Amino acid sequence: MNIIITGVGGQGTVSLGHLIGNIAHNSGLRMIAAETHGMSQRGGSVIFHLKIGDERSPLIAKGQADVIISGEPMEALRVLEFLKPNGVVITNTHTILSPVAVQLGMNYPDILDIYRVIEEWPAKLYTLNTGEIIRRLDIPRGENLVLLGVFMKLGIFQVSADTVEQMIINRWPKFAENNLKALHAGYDVLSEQITN
Repeated sequence: MNIIITGVGGQGTVSLGHLIGNIAHNSGLRMIAAETHGMSQRGGSVIFHLKIGDERSPLIAKGQADVIISGEPMEALRVLEFLKPNGVVITNTHTILSPVAVQLGMNYPDILDIYRVIEEWPAKLYTLNTGEIIRRLDIPRGENLVLLGVFMKLGIFQVSADTVEQMIINRWPKFAENNLKALHAGYDVLSEQITN
């Protein structure tokens, strides 16, 4: 399985990539990863490549990703060329205009246009406002774990929920309760999207 995790600096993109990689490793799966980022400290693009299985090269070639998990819609669009036809895109709906775009006086594209391009790739698109979910839970952070919850609930990553939850507890023991709330919120959001 090939996964691209993308977002902007400060969204926990790299942390999420390492977490999924560690979950795979602890489940007895081989994995290899690479991250690329520019000005991630200043809100720049971050891309994390994760290959699970018998792979040698960490970078995913164009047209070879099974899943894109994105903390920001434009970042999902930016890496869309890596996705296989009929792959899965999970994206946060909250938009972030990059500092460079702000300096140049650029406007954010229409969000519906971004979704249309992704769906026409073709891709199965799942959208959710992770910030709103975190506010409803009344916890300070965890948007990346909401995205993980959606990814896990889809069932394409065949590891047990117990393994995922234990990895989250081990990784951030001080914040375990809030992080598990965020993960479970991702499960719930996907269940609502499927039944609606």
